[in-house]
Amino acid sequence: MKIGEFAELAGVSKRTVDHYTNIGLLEPERSASGYRFYGKADLEKILLIEQKKTEGLALEEIKAELGATPLQTDSAELIGKKMETIQKELDEVLHLLKKTDLDQAAIKLEISHEKLAMLQSILHLFS
Repeated sequence: MKIGEFAELAGVSKRTVDHYTNIGLLEPERSASGYRFYGKADLEKILLIEQKKTEGLALEEIKAELGATPLQTDSAELIGKKMETIQKELDEVLHLLKKTDLDQAAIKLEISHEKLAMLQSILHLFS
């Protein structure tokens, strides 16, 4: 997929994808005309990078860690953790809906745009 679609699925900006590519965190395939194409492995990797950032790691630390650990294991763990978080949020939504009307539930429920984008990415990975 091209950078725009990839960035959207990852829940980051195209500028972020460019930066990660320029510093060597992402290594997309290149077409003969120079276009960058990102695949499923790149999506798993950027989700891991974003998770590591939320854990407080600097990009240089993440780059070093990615070079030292198997990506597939980390990605599977990341997806598992995200799915647990999503399940907890869904349980909260169901609980709120049972207790209140939709307007009140919408006010009480605070799901960030980042979590929503992550949910969309995870759902895309499994579809």
